Amino acid sequence: MSLMDFYMFAENSPLGAWVRSYTYAFSLIQVVHLLSMTMLLGTILTVNLRLLGVAMTSRSVSEVADGVRSWSTAGYIVTVITGFAMFSSEAIKMSDNSMWSYKISFLFVALILQFTMYRTMTKPGRAEKNPILAKLTAVLSILLWFAVGMSARTIAFI
Repeated sequence: MSLMDFYMFAENSPLGAWVRSYTYAFSLIQVVHLLSMTMLLGTILTVNLRLLGVAMTSRSVSEVADGVRSWSTAGYIVTVITGFAMFSSEAIKMSDNSMWSYKISFLFVALILQFTMYRTMTKPGRAEKNPILAKLTAVLSILLWFAVGMSARTIAFI
C-alpha cells in the first residue's frame, strides 16, 4: 500500500464521507479539535515550564506531571480522533499540500520526544538529578509543538 493509497482509503472511508456530507460537521469537529489541542498543549506547557524551573517550583516535576496526566491523556485522545476525522474528509487535498508533510514530520518527532525523553524526565527525581537534560527536553518540546502548530495553521494558506 502506497501513501497515496492510504490517502484515498481515508478520504473514501465512511468517516470521510460522513464529515463531507454534513454542512457543519467539519466546523464542529475543528472546534472540538482546537479545544482538545488547547487542553493538551496547556498541560504540556505547564510541565515544560516546571522542567525549566520557571513555574510551580515548590512542587516536583513528577508531581506536576502526575497532576495534569489525565487532562493530557484526554487531550491526546480527542485530538487524534478529531484530527483523523478532519484529515479523512480531505485527505487527497492534504497530499498535495507541502505544509501537511511538515506538520506530520514535526508531529512525529514531537510525539517521539513526548513518549521518550519527556516521559523519562517526568519520573520522580529524574529532572532534579539532570537539570540540563530536563531544560533541553522542555525547550525541544516547546519548539516542536510550536512548529506543529505553525505548520498546521499554514496548511490553510498553501
